[in-house]
Amino acid sequence: GRGLQERVTKAREDGHEVLLAIPLEPNDYPAKDPGPHTLLTTLPPKDNIKRVSRFQAGHAFVTEDVGKSCELTAKPFVVDCDYDQAGELLAHIYGQLNPPAQQPVGSNGATSDPDQLKSGVLHKNPRYIVFDQRSFTQGKRSHGFADDGIAYIPDACREAAGCRVHIAFHGCGQSRDQVGDAFVHGSGFARWADTNRLIILFPQVKAGPGNAQACWDWWGYTGDNFLTREAAQISTVNHMLQHLAGARGTAPGVGEEQ
Repeated sequence: GRGLQERVTKAREDGHEVLLAIPLEPNDYPAKDPGPHTLLTTLPPKDNIKRVSRFQAGHAFVTEDVGKSCELTAKPFVVDCDYDQAGELLAHIYGQLNPPAQQPVGSNGATSDPDQLKSGVLHKNPRYIVFDQRSFTQGKRSHGFADDGIAYIPDACREAAGCRVHIAFHGCGQSRDQVGDAFVHGSGFARWADTNRLIILFPQVKAGPGNAQACWDWWGYTGDNFLTREAAQISTVNHMLQHLAGARGTAPGVGEEQ
């Protein structure tokens, strides 16, 4: 979009980075097909990427009605731009979806106040499962994961197999340790999950030496193989994904309801 490089430069000056979370063509495609709207080498760029440039949004996750003013770049990096980024992203990946729930099933209410979202106390919803990520990092010396992660598991996915799993990676400066549950609850993914048989996995990394903003590893702080399938973070999240795919209605690892 317009001014993209300027925004990227500003983000890096503030200690952030711009990441794209998109499904890629596997080596054994089409034997393994990730589904509609996957980035395929045989498709032209216009079919692989959807560009949205009509909003002057800050460096943040964009929502319809939750978060700070649209143009702001500030914690918790969730902004109200009258645009449902979660819904648009999910539809681009998975195709036509059912309309979302008004709010996640079982939630006590919704708020557009980012300070209340940060507290993480408004949504005592048993479908958000806090689980122990340490059971997936055993044997890995340098990985950057926090102790806990979150999975949102709708009732329909507890009761029957066949749900898809979507992984929602937080941004730099947006982990639970830094902004509470603002991204987990404020992004809007759960509303779509409830009506479309989706499980949402919210893995978490933590701040540490060489990674003050709790970013996912895009430069090598976990090791030289950080961009490979064997990388500590990629392989760990894949382990979580495989657990969710094979264990109906349970979160990865031993967890507690939030």
